[in-house]
Amino acid sequence: MQDMSRKSHKRELFRVAFKMFILKSFDGVSIPDIEKATGFTRGTIFHYADTKQDLFRQVVEYYVLERQDIERKIQVADGCTLLMTEEREKTLWDEALVVLDTNSICAMYRMTKDTQKTMLEILEYLKDKLWIPGHVLYEYQKNRIEVIKEPILRCKYTKNP
Repeated sequence: MQDMSRKSHKRELFRVAFKMFILKSFDGVSIPDIEKATGFTRGTIFHYADTKQDLFRQVVEYYVLERQDIERKIQVADGCTLLMTEEREKTLWDEALVVLDTNSICAMYRMTKDTQKTMLEILEYLKDKLWIPGHVLYEYQKNRIEVIKEPILRCKYTKNP
């Protein structure tokens, strides 16, 4: 791995971290897990990100930008007349509406306190663009008690070694 370029290091770190975050969730992945999976040292990892949370943010941004780049290339290859320009993309983001579903709201109960805090910061940032449909609020009210009980039931039925 020593002969890899800086760009290759970063790409490999983001590829592996992305896969781990998808498979195990943010809370299920530790920096030592990422060290082991990539073969990179903690110093190399922290060269690209200040914290695990910063790494997660950068990984998400990297893959969103990569997806957008792929979409642009496909549009050009297809001769699409509605190419996504920087101006059009900014307009779309400025006018975007973020719609939450029941699962995304109930998932807050399954998150650690730090992850909940991050999620609430994101929602606060998006507050002018958020919309929660009425049926989502109804389903949330109907399901939230069961979701809150889940960790309690897991503990109750888990045998101690």
